[in-house]
Amino acid sequence: MNKLPNANLAIITESKICDYLLSLTHNIGKYKAKYFFSLGFNKKNWLQLKKSLIKLCQNNEITNIELSPYGKKFIIEGELENPNKVSCNIRTVWIIENDKEIPYFVTAYPIKKN
Repeated sequence: MNKLPNANLAIITESKICDYLLSLTHNIGKYKAKYFFSLGFNKKNWLQLKKSLIKLCQNNEITNIELSPYGKKFIIEGELENPNKVSCNIRTVWIIENDKEIPYFVTAYPIKKN
């Protein structure tokens, strides 16, 4: 496979990280928040999580592409750098919306590597 198109322009908003991935009150995000907290991430160092996710998408190959009504979703897996220096494999999902060129972060979650 190839790398994420325009990965150097990839966008992750503060709210996507703080109000979703690091939120203990978000219906879906709260389960992810516990995991990311265990790696040493928190709302005070959310920019570090952003940088780690961007680095992961820029340095790893696409593992799958899914078509949606909104655009192409790109799945990228790899090891996530984290404050606690814990070895962890993450699956990230990015979307490039129809008629657009910039990838937007959708989600991330841990995966087990065999």
